[in-house]
Amino acid sequence: MTSLVADARVTVAQVTEIISTKLSVETINACINTAHYLVDAKLASTGLGADLLNTIELWLSAHFVAIRDPRAESESVAEYSVKFQGRTDMGLKATTYGQQALALDYTGTLASMGLQKATLNMI
Repeated sequence: MTSLVADARVTVAQVTEIISTKLSVETINACINTAHYLVDAKLASTGLGADLLNTIELWLSAHFVAIRDPRAESESVAEYSVKFQGRTDMGLKATTYGQQALALDYTGTLASMGLQKATLNMI
């Protein structure tokens, strides 16, 4: 059973206000914990205010919930097709929730994650 970390900025109730899901409380806790660790590691020292860090952690939590419980982008009745949002190679852009977290982070820290650094070797 996954417990919520003691210093998490958001709760399951807050996350489920912005994303509906049938995931268990334990799974949502795991998503919140992941978002919390990411915010602490990458954003806590950037100078963003506490309220903004809370809000980013909320949207990141919803992003991780959406990854575990994908959102339908389009549905069809005939032949029963469903297309899900995003692709795994899209990172935080894969869900509207991750996109919101990116928009809130005006430092660009989240947007720069996963970008390859260029190297130049002189001969």
